[in-house]
Amino acid sequence: MLNYYPETDFWFKGFVVFVFLYLVVFLAFASTYRSFNIGTMRYRELIFTYILATFLTNFIFYFILSLTAKQLLPIAPLGWMTLVQWSAGLLLYWGADRLYYALYPARQSVVVCSKDKHEVAVFRKIDSMKERHTICALVTEAQGAEAIKRCMEPYSTVFMGDISRELRLDLTEYCFEHNKRLFVLPTVEDIIFHNAHENIIGDSLVYQCRNNVFSVEQLLIKRLMDIVFSLLGIILTSPIMLVAAVIIKLQDGGPVLFKQVRYTRNYERFTLMKFRSMIVDAEKNGAQFTKPGDDRITPFGRFMRASRIDELPQFFNILSGEMSLVGPRAERIENVDFYCERMPEFRYRMKVKAGLTGYAQIYGKYNTNFEDKLKLDMLYIENCSLMHDLQLLFMTLKVIFMPESTEGFDITNLQDIDQTCEACEEPFAPPVEQSDLDGIAINPASRMASEPTIERSGTRMKGIILAGGRGTRLYPSTKAVSKQLLPIYDKPMIYYPLSVLMLASIKDVLIISTPEDTPVYERLLGSGERLGMRFVYKVQETPRGLADAFLLGEEFIGDDAVCLILGDNVFYGQDLTATLNAAMKRESGATIFGYPVKDARSFGVVEFDEEKRVLGIEEKPEHPKSNYAVPGLYFYDNRVVEIAKHVRPSARGEIEITSVNNAYLTLGDLHVELLGRGMAWLDTGSPEGMLKAAEYVEAVQSRQGFYISCIEEIAWRRGFITTEQLKLLGEELKMTEYGQYLLALAKEGK
Repeated sequence: MLNYYPETDFWFKGFVVFVFLYLVVFLAFASTYRSFNIGTMRYRELIFTYILATFLTNFIFYFILSLTAKQLLPIAPLGWMTLVQWSAGLLLYWGADRLYYALYPARQSVVVCSKDKHEVAVFRKIDSMKERHTICALVTEAQGAEAIKRCMEPYSTVFMGDISRELRLDLTEYCFEHNKRLFVLPTVEDIIFHNAHENIIGDSLVYQCRNNVFSVEQLLIKRLMDIVFSLLGIILTSPIMLVAAVIIKLQDGGPVLFKQVRYTRNYERFTLMKFRSMIVDAEKNGAQFTKPGDDRITPFGRFMRASRIDELPQFFNILSGEMSLVGPRAERIENVDFYCERMPEFRYRMKVKAGLTGYAQIYGKYNTNFEDKLKLDMLYIENCSLMHDLQLLFMTLKVIFMPESTEGFDITNLQDIDQTCEACEEPFAPPVEQSDLDGIAINPASRMASEPTIERSGTRMKGIILAGGRGTRLYPSTKAVSKQLLPIYDKPMIYYPLSVLMLASIKDVLIISTPEDTPVYERLLGSGERLGMRFVYKVQETPRGLADAFLLGEEFIGDDAVCLILGDNVFYGQDLTATLNAAMKRESGATIFGYPVKDARSFGVVEFDEEKRVLGIEEKPEHPKSNYAVPGLYFYDNRVVEIAKHVRPSARGEIEITSVNNAYLTLGDLHVELLGRGMAWLDTGSPEGMLKAAEYVEAVQSRQGFYISCIEEIAWRRGFITTEQLKLLGEELKMTEYGQYLLALAKEGK
């Protein structure tokens, strides 16, 4: 190239120095953009990074040569050399890419994930890169260490998800001993410890975790960098900003800037500025995420988003000290509050100023889920330095030309997160796909209304009581005991939901609880034989949502219909038995219940037509379409098991009962029974609720002389047990008023 620039007048040693410097600069850019990561980056990404590295290197050396010649040199020779470099790079990378995968074919891999498989979306993305990894098997930690190791034996690579610490340590040692390549999805704790510094205290090795992000000197230099680069950015991009402002104003006459309050360091609030890329009043119906093909985005707005021009006004935020050039993305207030509720570690992002660019902006996308955003931002916080900031600034140039990093969400608002699941790049997708329901709807065993059916009153109905959970709202009372074992006046709480199932003539009951509490329920209730019933117990290792009951109880349910009731719900009233019978007689589908409340905004609300066919269910709506709340009592036909299998976990990792109900709603087979004015529904999930329930039970029993939810009496009156059996049960408790009540009933029955 220097032959075409005789004005530079290099001697031989000058040529050597020039070539050496050229290689140093090129290698610096190529390393920054990971241009040599053959086998870990896609071919088109490798080509793009190589083109960017050579362009920047040649751009810099053009000015170096011009300074040497003391004049601006013609660009054509350097341009031709750049094209030759790019052409050669295309061929070399193509050959190297093919050679690499010929020498190192895709590895056969196995995935070890958590019990609820909430990491599956990540592994789907990995499996989509077939040239690198082929995921052949998936096992969950529920299968146990030995079974997992047997599954791992045939495979050379292991992907490990969010499993327990003990199991992860055991499997890590196994992979090390058997020379298996191991990939681990890190937790926030992993990132913190991975970046700890070794420290020797006496003769002991300790790890020191960073708690001060930048020193005072570094903060001063970082602020100086922010001022210099933001001023430079404003000056260089001012023509672009001026043109953009004029076009925005001309297209609809609305405001040029979009302003929004967001969080920065230490939860300080500031007003972020961007060029408006959407129509005026785009969020008049409340905050919404941007979706692919969002019609709220203007034509020029799409161009600005793709080219990042809409971000340019943030240089003024940086200049004023509200933001920094490099740091976590500035999130809107409601998003941060919402995410922190579900993942408290999300607040760690506020240890540094919000930034225009950073790990999450470079490696993530606009629609990257909040857990992954946090991990990328924590990676920056734990590794931050001034040199690192400069490296990230150069890496940002690469992202500007990658449109896929601006992909939108598949949901519209935060409330959709808990109704959706991890099925794609962002864990937001319909809980049950229509294609899944189509298969269920035509299942011959589904008892659809259009097919010959046996009325439910003639079929067997089984019951499930969900008595798990931690009962945190009742702490400290429930720290050592299940809340469903706490007394509501004179009997354990679980007696009340059990009595509802018995009033529906259900004799087979599955009780689901925690590993610690299940043995206690077995001691309390036994096998059910004393009540003429059959009790089965199942352990739920971790709370995974109400609909998980159908998966745990699949074997118990068999081919029968099922009623699910929550263990902390109390129902009582003269018409309760008749209402339950109406639900039992429904030929197919699902039945929920509606209870009138004064203020429905704090409940799930059901909307229905004159035939009691459900039109919709809303969770805590601001403007309820009815005043009927949905209590924790549900009747389902046998299809519920298959429907529950197709419900993917929500962002909280739970299998939501709302998703099951929505599936029946989609099938047009969701009905409602109304609990009238004479009915009482009491939620005992709080200390106040338990007190009110106890007072209600005491008032009714003391005034009327009849016991509420006396399971022995119900078993006797339903014909489950004889009068002699009732007398024996009373004899066991004869030292109590409860026992005397049973004996009086037995005497009455003779």
